[in-house]
Amino acid sequence: MSNTTFSESFQLGVHSEFQNYTGNWTGRCRVWFGPDQLADEAEMTGTIRIILNGRFLVHEYTASFQGKPLEGFMIMGYDLHTDRFQSAWIDTFHMNTGILFSQGGTGKKSRPDVVGSYSSGGESPEEWGWQTDMQLQENGELIITAYNISPQGESVKATETIYRRI
Repeated sequence: MSNTTFSESFQLGVHSEFQNYTGNWTGRCRVWFGPDQLADEAEMTGTIRIILNGRFLVHEYTASFQGKPLEGFMIMGYDLHTDRFQSAWIDTFHMNTGILFSQGGTGKKSRPDVVGSYSSGGESPEEWGWQTDMQLQENGELIITAYNISPQGESVKATETIYRRI
């Protein structure tokens, strides 16, 4: 458990870094349905903004998958009590009517990197993992990569968005 106050984090800690992610973004999103099985590549536009006086980031985006429009919404934050990044993600494609709740490892403050799980549904549902990693590049790009994690623990790249500021 961190003894850091929000005020301290906002000035010099993890929350002070949130501003680096804000803005209007555009780029390409690729989707894979298995190793080396690129299912689609499309334009994506998004906005990342700070809410609740610097406590959270909100990422709203639109894109398409195989010509059909989709949109999504993610809230990302850093919980000073647990010393972890946390997120809640919804969209009109991957999650259907579910909410994916995720959190990072304790003390991993360098960048948002969280893991959650979802049910495969169907007659014999299985629990799958989903890891989301956000990396700001020195060239100003933002790369958001997600990995599908099988019930057996195998991790495979599922989506990759390479954004540049508008």
